[in-house]
Amino acid sequence: MDKIKILYKNFFFVALVMLIFTSCSEDGPNRYDDRDDHYYSPLVGTWELIEDLYGPVPQSETNFITFYSDGAGLYEGYNINGVWDSWNTYWDSYYGSELIIYFPDGDKWYYFWEINKGYLYLYNMDAPNYYYIYRPVYW
Repeated sequence: MDKIKILYKNFFFVALVMLIFTSCSEDGPNRYDDRDDHYYSPLVGTWELIEDLYGPVPQSETNFITFYSDGAGLYEGYNINGVWDSWNTYWDSYYGSELIIYFPDGDKWYYFWEINKGYLYLYNMDAPNYYYIYRPVYW
């Protein structure tokens, strides 16, 4: 009888350990990775820059980022000559916090992102203290 109790205790312990370790998987419901399906990404939509590290951004210096549900995108803003311009982009989001925006010329922008109280916060991956705050645009 004692051997059966010990066997049950060992079985219970092993089952508990397995449950704990499988519940810590990176693929759980709180991990968002939309490389294959951008459709459900909270990034989808158009966002207007309203603030950066230096404070509120004047309307004459703002830009817009649009994330489409098919992984395409659009960046609109003033070019180096002060003329309003737009660039087609592509984007991927990894693990719910990493964003890469690809430009046709091969340039890539790397960010950490979060949405807080409806605002999109982009943090430069190379300098996380450098950030941008965007608000959603409803046309």
